Amino acid sequence: MTENYLQNYICARWCEFYHPEKQSNERCGSFEFLQTLSVQKAKIILNEFHEFEKDNGNLDTFLYQIICESCDYLIDGCDYRDNSCDYISPPCGGFLILKEFLNSGDLSHIELLLKSR
Repeated sequence: MTENYLQNYICARWCEFYHPEKQSNERCGSFEFLQTLSVQKAKIILNEFHEFEKDNGNLDTFLYQIICESCDYLIDGCDYRDNSCDYISPPCGGFLILKEFLNSGDLSHIELLLKSR
């Protein structure tokens, strides 16, 4: 999967924090996660989420565990997770894609991501 395709699909389309004029090699945890995702892995994650839900886990906590805990922006730079942030910040674009996927069980966004392979 090309970096440009992912950047256009995930960042430009879904992420409010994306600025095309800002050239950076840094990527958020959800970008890194989606970069290695396969349809098979997506189905496994969906099943894991359903099991997590049965134990009264919520979607935000599940996504925190699979994405945010290993994200470089968590400690410094993620207003969505920063309790001291003085405004309501949206999550990053990949987080939104995964949230929609897990809420609906619809693989269409994941399949679109994988088309460029």
